[in-house]
Amino acid sequence: MQQTISTVDFAFFAEAAAFLDKNDLMVGGAAYFGLPSTELIDLGLTKQRGEREKAESEQKRLVAAKEAQATYIDHLTKMTQSRPEVLTLAGEEGEHKLRRVGDSDDAMFAALLQDVEACYARIDDSHRECDMDNMPIGITNSVHRGPNGEVDFFQHVNRFMQPFEFQDMFKSSWKLAGHPHRTQDRQEYQGAAGLDDTIAVKFRLTRTLATGTKVSVLQRLVVRRFIENDRIFHVWKVYSEGEGILRGMHSDETSWCRFRPTPDGFGT
Repeated sequence: MQQTISTVDFAFFAEAAAFLDKNDLMVGGAAYFGLPSTELIDLGLTKQRGEREKAESEQKRLVAAKEAQATYIDHLTKMTQSRPEVLTLAGEEGEHKLRRVGDSDDAMFAALLQDVEACYARIDDSHRECDMDNMPIGITNSVHRGPNGEVDFFQHVNRFMQPFEFQDMFKSSWKLAGHPHRTQDRQEYQGAAGLDDTIAVKFRLTRTLATGTKVSVLQRLVVRRFIENDRIFHVWKVYSEGEGILRGMHSDETSWCRFRPTPDGFGT
């Protein structure tokens, strides 16, 4: 204990000695240029005070950032402890997610294709759950929670009418289904090359945060088109995987789109 205090005391005296040496130099310089020594010392003290306040402000900012990060990590830890299913990933869909994290492109795209087929098999049930036929024209966003009150998923439902013929509408929409505007590091999955009405690609999204830090996300997209008598379905899955400082973060998006002609045949 005494040794620690002595160390601090020696450091204090060393700093004081250095400060006195600087003052002696400033006094000598003031005398040489014919300036009042007190004025030059005051300038030096003001400069030192400004530098110290700047350093203290930066230290407070770093401490606040560290505390915020610790709070965020603690929140995630408690969330995973209260939801063990996030770790075990039980069920068929969870097993697919487990395979995707850090897996090869072949395994990831195979899992996504399988998920798309499963989604199409229950697409009518999904539309009934959303009450799509009775939904007014417009957009409905909702948050769905589990029995424990925590968020399970977010849902976006959009119903609209276009003044274009049915055939023209579903043909042009398929040209846009593969996100052709996403061109950065874009690659097509060759394993789906022989499949009809199927798009499988991956591409990278990059953004610059407000802090100036650049971040990127790798997205894998699988879209399938299912043609029936009086309706066309697009079903797609998007798996997003964070890179760099976002590594370990991922999201899974499932979407359906149904095209039907209007009763008068002049719209979709």
